[in-house]
Amino acid sequence: MAAGTGAITKHADLKPSVARGIGGFADNQRSRNSPGSPTSAGRTELITEVAVGADGQLANGYSEAPADNSTQLAGCDTPSPAAVSGNIYSCYPSAAAADVCWPSPPTSMVCMNNPWDKEVRRLSYDTSLLSTVQPPKTPEPFALMLDNGTHCLYISGGARRARSDGYIPDYACGADLRSYVLGNASGSDPINRSNPLWTVTFEQPGFQTQVRSVTNAWFAGK
Repeated sequence: MAAGTGAITKHADLKPSVARGIGGFADNQRSRNSPGSPTSAGRTELITEVAVGADGQLANGYSEAPADNSTQLAGCDTPSPAAVSGNIYSCYPSAAAADVCWPSPPTSMVCMNNPWDKEVRRLSYDTSLLSTVQPPKTPEPFALMLDNGTHCLYISGGARRARSDGYIPDYACGADLRSYVLGNASGSDPINRSNPLWTVTFEQPGFQTQVRSVTNAWFAGK
């Protein structure tokens, strides 16, 4: 996941490729592991990723990225913003970029890198310290694919400064994470979910902002 710590930063393990309610989620959800075209020409495909099984082991083709022993978790006591099931966690500090994590008892959390590389990181943490958490009422996708093929990752944590035009970056996009899905500084949903085909405000360096459709949106489940 992309970490926000004052400025937008890129985690060392990250390797991306190029009505606000959750109503209708179940009808449009597919628990599968390879993105495709929208289920119809006018609908965003909602994909629930399950990277860790009930036994705490990796599942559905996910593999571990090389260990990064410099990343230490200080706590995991809130639900992941992308969770659609209980007991999927957001961990801190924000520099760990660990906002989509599954417990892998007894001594680790398995945290999403991104869905297209099928890659996760295993971080040390005493899972006996975890409390039960429920998913948010309106989950935010942890990853998006736009209609131009661009991949975007949710920016976790940090103080993302509002720009002079009133926008704030909510997703970092592209191979270099220098393009953005923009939201309003008021904290409103950066995704327009009022129609079956979701849209976002997208900006590439050197280009004006534009409205793009969201082809796929990824959530975290069990």
